[in-house]
Amino acid sequence: MKTKYSTLARAPTRRGKQLGVHEGPQAALRAPVAHPENAAHPGTLLPCSFAEIPPLASKELEHTRPAPSVAALSQKMAPPRFSESVDPRLPASTPAWTEDGQTRLSPSALLLPPSDLHSVLQHEAVHAVHQSMAPRLETTGARAHAESLASRGEQNGATLSFGDFFAPVPALLAFPPQAYKPWTSVTLGHPGVVGEVVESGVAVRIFRSYEDLGVKGSGAGYQNYECGKHDAPPIPDLVKKMRKVAQTVAKFNASIPKEGTTLRVALVTIIGDRSGNAYRTANGKGLIILSQDDFDAGTFDATLFHEASHAIFEFHSVAKGAEDRQPDALALRIADLYVRLQDTTLVAEPSAKFDPAKPPSLAVSADDKAHPAGVVMVMDTLWAGEGGHPWHGVDEFFASAYGGYRSNSALLKKIVTHYAKADSKISRLATELFSLLDVAGDPTKAAKLKQPAKPETATTELAKVSAPPDETADQTILGWLIDPTRMPAPDNIRCPASTP
Repeated sequence: MKTKYSTLARAPTRRGKQLGVHEGPQAALRAPVAHPENAAHPGTLLPCSFAEIPPLASKELEHTRPAPSVAALSQKMAPPRFSESVDPRLPASTPAWTEDGQTRLSPSALLLPPSDLHSVLQHEAVHAVHQSMAPRLETTGARAHAESLASRGEQNGATLSFGDFFAPVPALLAFPPQAYKPWTSVTLGHPGVVGEVVESGVAVRIFRSYEDLGVKGSGAGYQNYECGKHDAPPIPDLVKKMRKVAQTVAKFNASIPKEGTTLRVALVTIIGDRSGNAYRTANGKGLIILSQDDFDAGTFDATLFHEASHAIFEFHSVAKGAEDRQPDALALRIADLYVRLQDTTLVAEPSAKFDPAKPPSLAVSADDKAHPAGVVMVMDTLWAGEGGHPWHGVDEFFASAYGGYRSNSALLKKIVTHYAKADSKISRLATELFSLLDVAGDPTKAAKLKQPAKPETATTELAKVSAPPDETADQTILGWLIDPTRMPAPDNIRCPASTP
């Protein structure tokens, strides 16, 4: 029987061990690398690719400030240089390594296809920046964090935060680190495994005990896993579902323009029961907490649609000024419409998915919870079978409405048509609603919207919406998923001469 992990367990802060990353090509900026044929002239450089990664910043800004381009930072860094032989401390096949902020390429690196070389340089550039910012520490945990950081930066620099670059780092890091497929990366600790999958710039992490994963052997769980098989059931199925989670969220991220990168969902953590499903932030990036219940049952699409919609609405709520939460026209228009939809006839709160053959009653009995029909009509329960509370604010209203629209717009329109029978105003307001939901998925269209003629009411409504809670410093198992190196772990893991 699988254990359900809650956010309530307190987590020690000892650094964990991370193993393995997936390397993928990534578009990069231009920067120079020393040419092997001009070794006698170190100033002669060969054009090559470098990565887009965050620049130096003060610790006070590490969790709050968006990461700019590498362009300014690369001016301060030594360019990658060619070495005629591989450092003797490394395997002979090593294509690249970085030591104390200096990246070097071996002859084998220059034989790589251009896209692979760009990927290598992006990975090593993250190491170079990390080493330029953090103190040295030669431990398994420090190496694990450094490789996880470089892997994420290689796939999508926007997922990095300044806080990551202040963690201690080893003096020498080499490409490629050891991979443990089918995971993108793995962190091993005393209590279990944090497995990570990164797809389309979204990282998805889950915690499982060694018992959950069926890991057996005579040694400790972490030793049995590292020294044994890494893709035994149920791992392939877990990874497949995690990849689907990442792909679903990435589609919603596309509705947030580049200037809203910090609000895009960078991490999905799988933990707890359905009551914990939420959109939050961590390390200055968007975070979705997805329940283990929904994940295990494979019924997570509706939850992701709802929570990812929160990220979109949060972007529009602060698009004109994050510090004082100045909204753009779309957020104002949605809030203005929400106020008018609240002024509709009360109906009973539904308890089951909408069935056109047997639609919910519009009458309200003494035992019913009642809410405005214009708000109830987008409730998640009607289009997904459960969940949703759109009467708890314009942000919840949008998350339910846009989630339902992206899930099944035809079904949502049938639901709205049914509830329009309760109040004649709804048909006209619904036309406006669907027009705005269509615009919400297109940043270009959203930017062209005009605000309401009288925005005061909408502004007042939006003022009731606060920023999503930040979970960066969480000290429960959720904290392990936000930063896997917090999980208690051995300093070293050694395999016997004859592995299982």
